[in-house]
Amino acid sequence: MSGSIITNNAAFVAKQTMLSLSHSPVKKTLHKMIYLIQKAGIDLGYDYHLYFYGPYSEDLDDDIVALQFRDGVEMEITDYGHRLSIDSEVSVSLCENECKYEGKIIEIIKHYTAEKWKPKSLELLATAVYAHEHGVGKDAQSIIAGVKKIKGDKYKDSEIENILSEFEFLGIELEKSS
Repeated sequence: MSGSIITNNAAFVAKQTMLSLSHSPVKKTLHKMIYLIQKAGIDLGYDYHLYFYGPYSEDLDDDIVALQFRDGVEMEITDYGHRLSIDSEVSVSLCENECKYEGKIIEIIKHYTAEKWKPKSLELLATAVYAHEHGVGKDAQSIIAGVKKIKGDKYKDSEIENILSEFEFLGIELEKSS
């Protein structure tokens, strides 16, 4: 296994997330992390649609399944979800076109692996970004209404409103309410 190299965007994000968290990320976290990285302007090649836990990519899920067949990559089913772990001896890099974004990707990963960010809050943020992109309006009230339409009563209005402050970090502009 020593000297093994994987060139794959999902594997890179998974390994960097694992290093930042000091444990393996669950698939839900990996899906949301890559979605947010892409919404910050770095195309990692995954298309997303709305699913039960917010934005979801079938292509990413296929990549995660394929990674399980590589030496040094393991998927473990736990009470918290499916954890993807990559052996510390396996070297992982981004695909050629995305290498120039490595620093920004790591910055986003470190930001969203800070203690306050749990899978549920990443789900809320990703869903709010999705509502911003696919909703009828791009102002705070429209996004709150969009998240409520998607998630029902899972999140309070105040939680949704508070998460909107993250849009600036991702480079997403909110319109002013009229």
